[in-house]
Amino acid sequence: VAAVVRLFEAELRQPEPDLVLLSLVLGFVEHFLAVNRVLPTNVPGLTFESRPGPDPQTRLYFPVAELSIVAALYARFTAQIRGAVDLSLYPRPDGCSSRELVRKVSDVIWNSLSRSYFKDRAHIQSLFSFITGTKLDSSGVAFAVVGACQVLGLPDVHLALSEDHAWVAFGA
Repeated sequence: VAAVVRLFEAELRQPEPDLVLLSLVLGFVEHFLAVNRVLPTNVPGLTFESRPGPDPQTRLYFPVAELSIVAALYARFTAQIRGAVDLSLYPRPDGCSSRELVRKVSDVIWNSLSRSYFKDRAHIQSLFSFITGTKLDSSGVAFAVVGACQVLGLPDVHLALSEDHAWVAFGA
């Protein structure tokens, strides 16, 4: 737990926190705490940290995200995005991303999703759920597009949020 907190603190001190890294780590933890409630014993490199529970007879298990697992998921996402988007086709003379470029990135995310699943299902907004299950809800799609744009070095693309919506903002 402490290592995850330290990672987030360090990233959030940066001018541009690594959204892909943070989403993968948080999604990993969320998946094993909220989605997969059984301790898997058949996943190589996956361990759980045992801690005392509220009742002295019970133990709580927190997933330990091995760097190699997170690095592999990170590499898979970045390779998918960089392999699908040719930045030379989208000139940025003023340094701003065009609608066509952001649309291309969005299409890469959309076309990578599974075709049949419930979009309003809980726990499908992180890049972990995108990479491991090709599932995202609507705010997860917006976040994935912004993370993909960050991977491509497009600093003018940001996530805009309201109480119940998320969308991609870009340009000057």
